[in-house]
Amino acid sequence: MFHFRELQVTTNNFNNKNILRKGGFENVYKGVLSGRSLVAVKRLKNGNAIRGEIQFQTEVKMISLAVHWNLLRLYEFCMTPTERLLVYPYMSNGSIASRLKGNINRRISCKVNI
Repeated sequence: MFHFRELQVTTNNFNNKNILRKGGFENVYKGVLSGRSLVAVKRLKNGNAIRGEIQFQTEVKMISLAVHWNLLRLYEFCMTPTERLLVYPYMSNGSIASRLKGNINRRISCKVNI
């Protein structure tokens, strides 16, 4: 389990320049661990909010149940009385969701021979 201070350092104090994605309940930051590993740190916007806490617990449970080499895995997490953070490997090609959304917007042209 990470300490909150470690994740502050990793993300340059949760600098806005390091934001990878903004969500309804969280922001995701790019960070560098002391061993030079790139990570994505998901920080709940309000760790005390009921919906945010439920989302945090659900995500931890689902990720821990879904174990497969093709799936994203959770490195660690951090919990304080006011903060909830999840640490994932950094995906340099973007998220799966962003890839799927990109494909929806792409037109596919086909010629049909009759």
